[in-house]
Amino acid sequence: MAKSSSNGLRPDGNILQHTDRQTGSQQAFSEFNEATGVADKNLPLKKAHGCLMVVAWLVLASIGITMARYYKPMAPGKKYCKKPVWFAVHRFVMVSAFLLTVAAFIIIFISVGGFIERQQDSESGPDTRFLHALLGTLVTFLAITNPIMAMFRCHPGTPKRPIFDRAHWAVGTSAHILGIITICLAVTGVGSTTPILIGLPSYLFWVMVVFIIAHITLWIFLECKTKCMKSSTSTPDIPMATPNGHDGQVAKMYPNPDPNMDPNSDPNHQSQQQLTPPPEKKSTKGLMDNAFGLYVVIILVLAAIMIITIAIN
Repeated sequence: MAKSSSNGLRPDGNILQHTDRQTGSQQAFSEFNEATGVADKNLPLKKAHGCLMVVAWLVLASIGITMARYYKPMAPGKKYCKKPVWFAVHRFVMVSAFLLTVAAFIIIFISVGGFIERQQDSESGPDTRFLHALLGTLVTFLAITNPIMAMFRCHPGTPKRPIFDRAHWAVGTSAHILGIITICLAVTGVGSTTPILIGLPSYLFWVMVVFIIAHITLWIFLECKTKCMKSSTSTPDIPMATPNGHDGQVAKMYPNPDPNMDPNSDPNHQSQQQLTPPPEKKSTKGLMDNAFGLYVVIILVLAAIMIITIAIN
């Protein structure tokens, strides 16, 4: 590609015509096209791919994974489509993330005409585009694997159910972490002199930093609160008494009382009151709900900033 010099002359010494001059953005796009071999007409597809991935992994996957890990006791007894509320929300957002990921993968595959080749020129730094494509393919594979695993999961209470739970968690969490890393590579161009999308402002790096800090902070807070709630409601195991007192020390110590006896003076009644776990503290649950609500607002704002920035640049 013939580049213009600062004095308005062509490399061969001829004077540039008015139509030969390029703006900074046009020259940047031309250099990008020369390096990648992709025409400008595919830029909207690249932007659509990026926006879909941001919604899928910054918003939907973050909500779904957090909901499944910390909000299973949410709305006990209430169901949606014959499923617990937490599971209905988790399934909806994760299926949505899966569909958006597959759509984004198909879009970028069509846009670049297949899987890109690795650049061998080490002087330009790490090949971020190849690494982004490799990680994105792995994320898509994990996103497809997890719902297939869920379709063949064991029933709760069966011996092999814990194996599925751990595998399901590992695959989903790995996909989420890799998805965030892949997005960082795309919008910030960290460690590379050839960014994937030309013209994106540098503040997107700090948008990703804020998201990561918010996500880690929320999980640490919810983890601490969950452990505190479990420890406050746990009670030591006590042998169950049989009706006749056989092999039950409680029945021998506290025989059946007189029906006319005051319940407050009944040793059995007092022992049952002592063994009843304290009710869940509404303040703790309220703090968890408020923290999660604030987190959702933050990631929605950050995702909106990223989508708008990608769309207009």
